[in-house]
Amino acid sequence: MVKTIQNTAQGLFIALYGGSFDPLHYAHLEIIHILCENPMYKQIILMPNYRNPLKNHSFFEPFERLEMCRILANEINDTIENKKYASIIVSDYEVCQKKSVFSVQSVAFIKEQMAHKYPNIPLVFVLGEDSFRNLGQWKDVEKLCEMVDFVLIEREISQEDSQKLSHIVPYARVIERLNLPSHIAYYSSSYVRSLLQSNHIDEALEFIPQCLHTFIKTHIKL
Repeated sequence: MVKTIQNTAQGLFIALYGGSFDPLHYAHLEIIHILCENPMYKQIILMPNYRNPLKNHSFFEPFERLEMCRILANEINDTIENKKYASIIVSDYEVCQKKSVFSVQSVAFIKEQMAHKYPNIPLVFVLGEDSFRNLGQWKDVEKLCEMVDFVLIEREISQEDSQKLSHIVPYARVIERLNLPSHIAYYSSSYVRSLLQSNHIDEALEFIPQCLHTFIKTHIKL
C-alpha cells in the first residue's frame, strides 16, 4: 500500500510543484504558503507546463503563465520575513521544451540540477489526490517513484475512493498530505478561466492574487 508519513519526515526536502497554472489563483498561493512555512522544505520549485496533454491549448500562453509564476514567486520571496522559510524559484524547463513533457523527464532534469547545489536533499513531487489516482497510468511511473516521494493535496473524496487510493501505486511513498482551508479548497483555474472568457474580469480577479492583477488585465485575450 502507499506509505504515508505525515509531518514526521526527518531532514529537508525540495518540493517540485508543477501544473498549468492557467491562471494562478488563491488555492495555488495557499499551497505554496503551506510548503514555504513548513521547516521540512528547503526550497519550492514552481514549474509551469508548456501544454497539458489532456488539453488542446491553454487560455494564457506558456510564457505568460511562466511570467505569472515568476511574479508570484518574487512577491512571496520579498515578503518572507523569516529567512528560515523555504525560498521559491521558478523553472522554465517544460515551457522551453515547447511541447508536452512527461513528469519523469522533468523530475530527472531537476534532480540533475540539484545534484550540484543540494546533492543530499531529496526531491518531493506535489500533486492533487485526484491526479494521484491516475498515477499508475503515467509514463515510467516506477522510475518516477524511485526518484521522488509525494506530497498530496487532499480533495474531498468518498471513503471507498480513499481506500482505493492506497492501492494505486504500491511503491509510491507519500510523505505528507496538505489540507487547504475549506473556503478555497475547491478554487479551480477552469472556473476562473470561464469568468475571464465571459468578460467577468472583476469577478475573476477576486480569485487571483493581487500581485497578478495588472499582468492579467494586460494580457487577457477575449
